[in-house]
Order: sequence, then structure tokens, then C-alpha cells
Amino acid sequence: MSNRTAAVIGLGQFGFELAKSLALAGLEVIAIDNDETKVRDIAEFVAFAVQTDASDPKSMAEAGVAEADLGIVAIGEMEPNILAVMVLKELGLGEILAKAITPMHGQILRQLGASKVIEPEREIAQRLAKQLAHPNVLEFVELSDEFSLAEVPALEWMVGKTLVEMNLRSKFGVSVIGIRRHADPHGLVLNPLAGDKIEAKDALVLLGREKDITKLV
Repeated sequence: MSNRTAAVIGLGQFGFELAKSLALAGLEVIAIDNDETKVRDIAEFVAFAVQTDASDPKSMAEAGVAEADLGIVAIGEMEPNILAVMVLKELGLGEILAKAITPMHGQILRQLGASKVIEPEREIAQRLAKQLAHPNVLEFVELSDEFSLAEVPALEWMVGKTLVEMNLRSKFGVSVIGIRRHADPHGLVLNPLAGDKIEAKDALVLLGREKDITKLV
């Protein structure tokens, strides 16, 4: 269980689900919105649900936001979103995450002091594009402009071979950093040995350039 406290401001669909997920992960969540219905709906899932004006520093402090370790602004309207970030900064929160509606809005939030800016719609669209472009990849995570992580099902020619026999690094320029065994789908073998053999229905976690991973799958 985490001892961290997170204040989630704005309980639209994104903020509501985020607040619930953080609470399930063990964080103490303060959920804030000016809509009484949304506050009532979230109350059973979080430690504190408060109806208040996120642009009012005094009201936010009274709600306990100043003591939070993390502030997340999930408001979907630009002006109240910006005002909420300014209030969190004024209250002295060291870590502030904010939802951006446009790239320009994101730049403004960073200048105001947001530690991290998230663009859910853009990120979902990019992830969906990856999935559609690479249907054989189970999961795709872009680590940087150059390197990505991908979880791919073991191809037919891999089954029964060891990692050293497959020699993916020399042939394709990708490294196997993990194996998810079919017999234990919740377990992940990290840093597998060169002599580890791939079995039918296993999945490989690969590190490499997107173009190299694409060539492999």
C-alpha cells in the first residue's frame, strides 16, 4: 500500500476513472469537482470527495489539497484547468500533473509549473495507430524517439529454439529483455539467459528501434 496522497481535480470521465484507479492502487485520493453529482458518485471509491471551486486557493487548502503529495488537474476546459494549476502551484505542491487540451495549452501548463503534461486523446490515438500498424504486436511502448518496447507472440520459427540460437540482436537489431511464459501468463522472466528455450504460445519482450521490431514481426 502507498502512503502517498493524490488530489484529483476535475471528475469528468478521465478524472473519475483516474481517481478510482489511484485509490485501487493504494493511494489516498482527494477527489474534487464543483459538480455535486460527480462528487457524490466518486465518494464511495476515494478517501475524500469534495465539492469546491478549484480556482479558490482557500477552499482548496480547506479540502486538504495543500497536504497532498501529488496534484492532478483533469479539468477538460482550458481556463478553469489553467487556474487550477496556478492554485496548486500557489499551495506549494511539488508534483503537478495536468491534462492538456491542445499542444499550445500544454506549453502554457509547463510554463506555469506543471511537472508533467498529459494529452489523453493524443496518446490514445498514437497507441491505437501503433496497434493498427503492427497487428502482431501485443503491446507497444515508445521509450524515446529512437527506442521502443514491444511484447510480441513467439513466432512459429522461434518455438523450440534458445535465445542464442535465434540470435535476434545480430539478425534484427533487437534484444530480448523478457519472456512471458504461456504456462504462467502473469509471470515475466526478466533478463532471460541465452540458453532459455522458447515454448509455444510464449511472448517475448523486445527492446529496439520500431523499424527493427517491425521487420521481425
